[in-house]
Amino acid sequence: GLQARFGDIIGLAIDDSDRLFVSDTKLHRVVVFDKNHKVEGTIGQGLVDPGGMVVDNENRFLYVADAAQDLVLVYDADNLTFIRKIGTPGKNHTLTDPGEFSVPTNVALDADNNLYVSDTYNNRIEVFDADGNFIRQFGKAGDRPGKFTRPKGIAIDVDGHVWVADAVQDRVQCFTAEGDLLIW
Repeated sequence: GLQARFGDIIGLAIDDSDRLFVSDTKLHRVVVFDKNHKVEGTIGQGLVDPGGMVVDNENRFLYVADAAQDLVLVYDADNLTFIRKIGTPGKNHTLTDPGEFSVPTNVALDADNNLYVSDTYNNRIEVFDADGNFIRQFGKAGDRPGKFTRPKGIAIDVDGHVWVADAVQDRVQCFTAEGDLLIW
């Protein structure tokens, strides 16, 4: 098994060389295992509540959603150093402007390495390019198809469809990359 001490594991990500990234919200860190399941390193810098993660294998970025700080933190996936943050911390989940977050929980990447973030308390999905620039957003609060009540899990399939799990509505919806509802 994986030999490491954990507090409260939230997220997992795997890169293209089978390295495993495990986020631990209780210990405020990400533990990295090599392909032989040995601890390769840890990331603690800047993290409070690390959750969902994804690796951009081309640009070698590790994206970590931090719900407590309303941030997505970007690290070098190889040397595990901090690169930048997306969002503004310290506003206690009050920010609603495009490019800002209120409890971001999960992240996913499309084929063009655009980052999709489930901005849970703002009931939307936000999209950023690989440089961290805001591109677009979609979703609004509500219980009808195409609306969100606390979107959390997010995944993007090979056709570029965005699948979103809704924590309150207990359903999964599928959207185009632009946010048009396909399946609910």
